[in-house]
Amino acid sequence: MGVSLRTENLSFCYNKGKENEEKALDNVSLKTSGGEYMAVIGHNGSGKSTLAKHFNGLLLPSEGKVFVDDLDTSVSENIWKVRQKVGMVFQNPDNQIVATTVEEDVAFGPENLGIVPEEIRERVHEALNTVDLGGISGHAPHLLSGGQKQRLAIAGIIAMKPDVLVLDEPTSMIDPRGKKEVLNTLKQLNQQENITIIHITHSMDEAMEAKRVIVMNQGRIDLDDAPGEVFLQVERIKELGLEIPQIVELAHSLKQEGVNLPKGIFDIESLVEELC
Repeated sequence: MGVSLRTENLSFCYNKGKENEEKALDNVSLKTSGGEYMAVIGHNGSGKSTLAKHFNGLLLPSEGKVFVDDLDTSVSENIWKVRQKVGMVFQNPDNQIVATTVEEDVAFGPENLGIVPEEIRERVHEALNTVDLGGISGHAPHLLSGGQKQRLAIAGIIAMKPDVLVLDEPTSMIDPRGKKEVLNTLKQLNQQENITIIHITHSMDEAMEAKRVIVMNQGRIDLDDAPGEVFLQVERIKELGLEIPQIVELAHSLKQEGVNLPKGIFDIESLVEELC
């Protein structure tokens, strides 16, 4: 079944009780199932990153609850277990790289969990092979490309064997090739390892890779459905200040011009086939 995440009427305020108090989340309730691949999108300030930081207890609710399985994140005794179950990867991989070699960096997390050396070596080997970095275990991290650094950050988390991987804008600072590498890694972890993926992203094309898309707006969930259903709501997506995936936008424009196209074209191959 895997680990489920659940929020119940979650609200969060920055600077609570002060003059500059800002409500970032407003009565958010959602539930994920084990092995799910979910993308969370929204414009800047919509609350998506704030939501992500609640899943492993980096932030605690101002109101409401967050549960990792049955572990309430607001109970201090639960935080260690929560963070073993839910790993987090941030926007800038340099902030998560702590060692002088790739191998040592991946070993850092398991060492802090008190794992015995023999198992650490196995976990490091397995994690590096999973993200396709097995051949450069002795390299210095600062010599890696942006995509390689982000995959190294992911390897460091999965070596601790979390059930859930939360990624906050993991491709925003890397080039297109690096983005493709990271996205392929996420799909592999989800499909082969059954790790739940929660991908916070600005990219609508990246969100199309998920099985479920949540659209945040002003701290609330505005849309929650399969990507095909979400991105069919072209006008609503635009109202929220978001872009439509290019192929979806093109198909929508063609239909408005009178071209007879079926519902649900989301990739270039399908569009070419229909037009031909």
